[in-house]
Amino acid sequence: MTCRESARVPPANSLWKGHPNSRRDGEARRHAPDYFVRLADGRARVIDVRAADQVNERTAEAFAATTEACATADWEFEHLGVPDPVFMANVRWLARYRHTRCVRDEVSGHLQSVFRLPRPLRAGAEEAGDVLAVLPTLFHLLWTGVLRVDLHTCLLSSGTMVHTADGPVAALKSGVGTRGVLADRGRGRDGGRNEMSGKLSRPGSGSRLRALAFCT
Repeated sequence: MTCRESARVPPANSLWKGHPNSRRDGEARRHAPDYFVRLADGRARVIDVRAADQVNERTAEAFAATTEACATADWEFEHLGVPDPVFMANVRWLARYRHTRCVRDEVSGHLQSVFRLPRPLRAGAEEAGDVLAVLPTLFHLLWTGVLRVDLHTCLLSSGTMVHTADGPVAALKSGVGTRGVLADRGRGRDGGRNEMSGKLSRPGSGSRLRALAFCT
């Protein structure tokens, strides 16, 4: 799914007005979904986020009624549960590089050429130039989807396979185990406290420090 824009659904939601399921036991239904998303292909999707063990009978009825109400507007409805922790850790890492200030245009073009064929993250970064200078742009391209990677199976690491969005994808398997550089960042290799852990800040000068984790 490619998301073009998203927004919180306002509490005073007009979705229910005039809908036959807008009332429950004679009372107005007051359920308001969490998000409204406009996909890149123009489709509209309403999203509710609720862990499966928190969906009781009343909530399930509200979701069913929301599905019907969305259908009348040619919208989609989706109920999402608890996100996968590996996926969320990877997304949080990449989110630090979401700002365009992380991008160097000349590096961006080189990276897209390098990763036209799938290759490990660090190997591609080394081919594109100085690793510490290249990684912020690489991570931004992963965030925007220009470059692609499996965010669900393993934590991002130097061995993670990267490829362009329109390039060939062949047997993308990480060269490392499930514990990538995002796992327990506060510990050093010997199990002690990592001296860098307290210095990792938002992209800028700190982005070079964070990038060191992918170079060791």
